[in-house]
Amino acid sequence: MIEKLLERFFRIPVYYPKITILFLVVVTIVLGLGLPKLEFENSLNGMMPKHDVEYLTNEKVKAVYGNNGKFIIIDVSSGNMMSRDTFIRTD
Repeated sequence: MIEKLLERFFRIPVYYPKITILFLVVVTIVLGLGLPKLEFENSLNGMMPKHDVEYLTNEKVKAVYGNNGKFIIIDVSSGNMMSRDTFIRTD
């Protein structure tokens, strides 16, 4: 029974390619109509649970150092990254 159903289902795109393409275009257009209304919340306040350890740590750091929204990226290269001199220069 299920084999016949699957055979009929997969036969549709083979024997009716224009209808299949038209169906996919219509579905794409209908689903695409909602794209202008799509919004993202990318702040920590909106995404993180208020009881999460990382969120609470971030709130403590903001209380101590302020929330300026900036961060620093350091690129260090050395022949021996694990040497004492490299750690002293990086510090």
